[in-house]
Amino acid sequence: FFHLLLRLVPLGLSALPLPHRDNAHMGWREKADRAKRLHRPSLKNWARDGMAWSFPRFVESLNKRPSNYETFIPGLATDAQDSSRSSSSSSGAISVPAILDANTTSVETFQQQYEARGIPSVIRGIPEKEGWPATRRWTDLERLENDPDLRNRLFKVGEDDGGKSVKMKLKHFISYLRDNRDCSPLYIFDSAFDEDRGGKQLLRDYAVPSY
Repeated sequence: FFHLLLRLVPLGLSALPLPHRDNAHMGWREKADRAKRLHRPSLKNWARDGMAWSFPRFVESLNKRPSNYETFIPGLATDAQDSSRSSSSSSGAISVPAILDANTTSVETFQQQYEARGIPSVIRGIPEKEGWPATRRWTDLERLENDPDLRNRLFKVGEDDGGKSVKMKLKHFISYLRDNRDCSPLYIFDSAFDEDRGGKQLLRDYAVPSY
C-alpha cells in the first residue's frame, strides 16, 4: 500500500520532506517517535547528521533533479532503450534501473528486453494506463487522511525486537510524511490491511500490474 502511495502521490520521500501544512492531528510526532524507538531502538538519530536541516539549498537541489537514478554498471551492453530518456552511455553501459514508460513499452517488450535479461527497471505510468481508481482517489493526501474508514485505522510500520508489530494510525503517518526529515524513514508494510472494510476499500483502488 505504501509503495503505491509513493507512486501515486508526489511525496518526494527518502530523507526529503513533503510540503508542510497545518494539521489538527496533535500528537503525531510523539506517535512517530514512539514507533521509531520500538522499531529500531539502536538508531539514535534517524536524521543522521541533520543534512536536510543544515543544507536546505542542497535538499532543494535534490528535489529539482529530474531523476534519482544515477548508478551505472559499466560493460552491461544492451540494445534495449530507455523509453523516457537515453539509458546507454557511449561505452555501451546501461543506467540501472532502466526508467520505462508503460505508454510506450509493451508488456512483451519489457519481458523480452528487460525482465529476461535481468535488468532492474522502474516502469512509470502503469496505474494511469490500466485505469486504477487510485489515480483519482489518492491524488490528494487529505482525501485519504479524512476518509472515515481509513484515518483512524492502524497500519504496520515495523516490528519491535520481540517480533511484535509496531503500528500507527494513517492520519498520524500522513502527518509524519509531511514533516519527514529521516534518512531512513518509517514505511507501511502491512500484509493484513485487507481484513476490514477500510482495507478492502483500498483493494478496489488498484490491481496487480500486467507487467
